[in-house]
Amino acid sequence: MAKHARLSPSAAKRWMNCAGSVRKTAGMPNTAGQAAMMGTAAHKIVEHMLKAGNTDATKFHNWIVQVAQAGDDEALLFEPGDPMAMSNKPGWFAFIADDTMVNGVQMMIDEVERVKAEMMEPILYTERYLDGKWLDDRLGGTADVTLMEAIPDWIHLFDYKNGRLLVEVDDNEQMKSYAVFLLHEHPGALGVVVHLVQPNSFHEDGPVRTVMFTADELKLFELQMKEAADATSKPNAPLRAGDWCTFCPAKLACETFDSLVKQEVFADFAADPPEDELLPPPDLADFPEDTSGDEYRAALARKAKWIPMLDQLGRDVHARIQVELLSGNKVGDFKLVRGKSNRKWSPDEATAQKVLHNKWGIPEDLLLNPPEMKSPAQVEKLARTVGKQPKIMKGIVDSLAKKPPGKIVIAPGNDPRPAIEPATLAADDFAADPVEDFE
Repeated sequence: MAKHARLSPSAAKRWMNCAGSVRKTAGMPNTAGQAAMMGTAAHKIVEHMLKAGNTDATKFHNWIVQVAQAGDDEALLFEPGDPMAMSNKPGWFAFIADDTMVNGVQMMIDEVERVKAEMMEPILYTERYLDGKWLDDRLGGTADVTLMEAIPDWIHLFDYKNGRLLVEVDDNEQMKSYAVFLLHEHPGALGVVVHLVQPNSFHEDGPVRTVMFTADELKLFELQMKEAADATSKPNAPLRAGDWCTFCPAKLACETFDSLVKQEVFADFAADPPEDELLPPPDLADFPEDTSGDEYRAALARKAKWIPMLDQLGRDVHARIQVELLSGNKVGDFKLVRGKSNRKWSPDEATAQKVLHNKWGIPEDLLLNPPEMKSPAQVEKLARTVGKQPKIMKGIVDSLAKKPPGKIVIAPGNDPRPAIEPATLAADDFAADPVEDFE
C-alpha cells in the first residue's frame, strides 16, 4: 500500500505557493477522478512489466486493472477472462488496457530500457518511496521509476503522466522534490536526470522530455522546500491563488480562489448575469478598452492562462455530482445517462472489409485510410463513387456496423435521454471525463 505524505511532491507546486492550502485541504477525502484512476492503471502495468523484465506492452492488451477510488489500496492486475477481474467492489473501478494505454506504457518502458542499456551495473527501482522526514516530518513521496549505477554519478528519475493536461519538465516542483530526496539518499551523485513521459498530450519537444538538475541546483531547491514547508505550519498561513489551484481539492470551498475566478474571468468574459446574480462592478484597469494594441493582446494572453484551471473546475464540480448520484443522492435535477457513441465495424474491421469487397464489390483501396479502415460514416459517403444509391449503401453499412452503448455521463433533468439506475452499472461503464458529453 502506498504511503501518503502530507506535503507530497505531487502537490509541491500548490503547497510551496499557497501555504494556507495545507490547512484548507486537511481532512478532505482522497477520491480520485476517472482520469486519475486510469493513470494509476497504466502505472500498475508499467510497474508489473519492469519487475518481471517484460518489454513488450502489447502482451498486456485487454488486461484489466482494478483501481480503488480512495487510492489507499494497491491497484490489482488481472489477465483477460479472469473471473475476479470485473468483480463488483464498492469504491473500485476496472480499466481495460486498450490501444491508447498499451502504447503509452510501451513509450515509458522503451525510455527506461534505452537508458538502462547505457549502464554497466544498472539498479532499477519501481514505485520507490522516498522519505523526506529528514527535512520535514510531513515530506515524502513515491517515485515511478528510478535507475542508477551501483556507484551513481547521475541518478535517472522516470515519471509517467497519463493525462492530457500538458506538464512541463523544466523547473517542475514535483520532479525537483523527488530529486532532492534521491540526492539525500545518494549524496555522492552529481545530480538527477528527469525523464518525463507524457504520451497523451502534444508538446513541441515530443512526448518524452528530459531535464538535468545538478546537485548544487537541488541543494538550493532543498532550502526553498524547507522554507515553504515551515510556512505551511504557521497559524493563519495565507491562501494564495494561482495556476497551482487547478487540482487543489479545496478550490470549491476556497474564498481566495472564488475571488480570483470572479476577478479574472466573470468580470471580463461572462455574459450579463441575471439581476439576482450580479457581481460587484468589475475593475477593468488591467484590461484595456483599446483592442488594437499590444497591451490588449498581452491581457488576452494572461486571461487565457486561466482556461485550463476553469475547465478543471467544471470537471471537478460535475465529478462530485456524479459521485453523489452514484450514491443515490439527489443533486438538483441532474441524472446519469448514456453518452453518445460512434458506430464500429462488427464483428471486426477485417470481416467488414472482406464482406464489403467480396459481396458488394467495393474496391479495397476505397475502404482504407491507411493503415486503418474507414469509419462506417466515411464508407457510407462512398455511395455515388461505387455506383450505389445512398439508402442502399446505408443499409449495407448498417448490416456490418453497430453503435456500442455510450459511457456514463451526467446530464440535466431536461435532457431527453433516459436516466440510468446506478445499481445496473458495471465498473468500466464510466467516461473518463464525466462531462465529455454534457449538454
